[in-house]
Amino acid sequence: MGENIYLVGMMGSGKSSVAKLLAQRLMRSIADLDDMIVQAAGMPIAVIFARYGEQRFRALETEQLAVCAQYERYIVATGGGVVIRDENIDRMKQSGIVIYLASPLDELYDRIAGDGARPLLQADNPRKRLEEIFILRKAQYEKADYTIDTTGKNPDEITETILSTTTIPGKQ
Repeated sequence: MGENIYLVGMMGSGKSSVAKLLAQRLMRSIADLDDMIVQAAGMPIAVIFARYGEQRFRALETEQLAVCAQYERYIVATGGGVVIRDENIDRMKQSGIVIYLASPLDELYDRIAGDGARPLLQADNPRKRLEEIFILRKAQYEKADYTIDTTGKNPDEITETILSTTTIPGKQ
């Protein structure tokens, strides 16, 4: 069990895009945790939140992360809130390395503004809500094995930075 690469970070930090590029470059399989949750629940994330609330979503997230932890040498794009539960951080670290894609709030907001598929941002002031979420999660993100500053970088540049600055288990 192990040698997975888990990408964590705020919504809009590029986890899914970078995961696809890393998987191609390292010739590894990819798992997108949000897609796995949607498939397991049989409904979109926004519907899970609306019908059952964030706690149920987080439970599903933890269940699907446990599935990912059984994989070998996968690139895993996580959801932004996976780090909320310490057990999730522990599970990721036990089965691979965790890379935090750190992005400035203004950049994050510009990337996700107007994206109605983000249930946690359905608020009167989405920018303020994004900042609140970031403040709550920042210390958890910083428990990652590596922090990659994504400021002003596109997914290709972020991928190159990861490949040149991290020690990836099992890298050819």
